[in-house]
Amino acid sequence: MIDSLGLEQREYDGSYYDKRGELAVFYIKDGKKFDGSHRLLIRKKILDEFLDKNELVIFWTCLSEKNFIIQEMQDQEWSEWGGLMHYSDGTVIGAMNQYEKKK
Repeated sequence: MIDSLGLEQREYDGSYYDKRGELAVFYIKDGKKFDGSHRLLIRKKILDEFLDKNELVIFWTCLSEKNFIIQEMQDQEWSEWGGLMHYSDGTVIGAMNQYEKKK
């Protein structure tokens, strides 16, 4: 992606600039541990250009769970959620669904 868009890294590792010298993509990692949060941020215009040029879409799965405390600690409700999302033509499409509680 970096090569195909003609981006170049400059002073800082993980920061890539376009031909006009504008920051286009950068990588962020919280903390020094490997299991910390990692993010790759891309300007929307750059991402859309890359996806259109290569006839691609981005998709991802979402999995989550939630505990709700009603009044007291022993009165908890647990729920599990999941979904499939994709980004195409500048729009995020998809939905999260709640799964039935296993008995």
